[in-house]
Amino acid sequence: MDQILLNARTRIVTDQITHIKRTLPSAITKVNVKVGDEVAPNAILAEGKTSAGFRVVNLAKELGISGSDGIKFLSRPLGSNIFTGELLASKKGVLGLGEKILLSPDDGILDYYDEKNGTLRIKLFPKTIKLACGVWGIIDDVDETKGVITIRTMASFIYGMLGSGKEREGVLNVIGSKEVLIGSRQLEQTMKGQIIVGGEIVFADGLEKAAEYGIAGIISGGINAKNYKSLAGGWNIYNRHWADIGFSILITEGFGSAHMGDDIFSLLQKNHGNFSILDGNLNRLILPSASQNCMIYIRKTKIAKNPTEDLGPGLKVMKLQLNQRVRIIGPDSFGDQGMVEAIDKVSSKMPSGINSILVTVKTNKKSVRVCYQNLEILI
Repeated sequence: MDQILLNARTRIVTDQITHIKRTLPSAITKVNVKVGDEVAPNAILAEGKTSAGFRVVNLAKELGISGSDGIKFLSRPLGSNIFTGELLASKKGVLGLGEKILLSPDDGILDYYDEKNGTLRIKLFPKTIKLACGVWGIIDDVDETKGVITIRTMASFIYGMLGSGKEREGVLNVIGSKEVLIGSRQLEQTMKGQIIVGGEIVFADGLEKAAEYGIAGIISGGINAKNYKSLAGGWNIYNRHWADIGFSILITEGFGSAHMGDDIFSLLQKNHGNFSILDGNLNRLILPSASQNCMIYIRKTKIAKNPTEDLGPGLKVMKLQLNQRVRIIGPDSFGDQGMVEAIDKVSSKMPSGINSILVTVKTNKKSVRVCYQNLEILI
């Protein structure tokens, strides 16, 4: 065989000058930046206030009293201000034992008490919303009509095999080794808004907890095909801009249990605790640089303000050569990566009866001989 052509996949792109877009919440009334401004991660791009709403507390049910008596157990009169965690109402038990205490769930004004059903209405204070920048960069565009601020920054990209869910941002939280399994026990309510990184596989109960706890996203090596189909709404892995169930997911290796590759996992570990942006429908994680030194390169590099949508590098076809980095995609040593040490000149007969060229790949564990069809080139 004169040459062997294989699929070549880009898994990681490091330190690239790119644009990220920050979407303004509808409550934003003031934009604090303009085109050309240099910004830091803690910069407040825009701010505003939410409109006041109401919170209803069933006082009678919580204290075990009749509706007509509820007003007597309030800690302060109607019309008073109250703040989260302050004493809202209390009721002493028999002989002073078993006192019931009710704390305020929000900041607001004790607005109205309904004696018929025993409910208390708290009028909420307007809350300030601030949109933090999250990255080092330069403002290249401010579109208040569309509610988008475009920032030129430096970032690394991770491209997975599968994904689902719209673009979401959050702090990256690596919860264990690349072999960890993500189930309901590994996830906690304190992870709300975070992007969680596991290892070999994420189970169905883990996906359910992610939705329940308000987790922004999950990154894992593998996933069961049935669970992925339910997330993505089908098998179309090329056009899923509509797919979203409340959190996003990125699968780096494929279906089934597959430990995350060292290349991706080591980069995720380095970015533990940093701001990140996950787009499941584009199979992509963006890791903005956390170093202020990146501003030197951002200032020097100009890019188009309105580029076409980045759909990722996709697959290429390349000639297999010695010393190339490859990934094993066959059943034996699935997911292992290594360097090509040798390529046989003639084909060998496999136990299945098929003839194939064998390739010697040196992994971190050992050298293995693999059919060339069970390899992909990493670029």
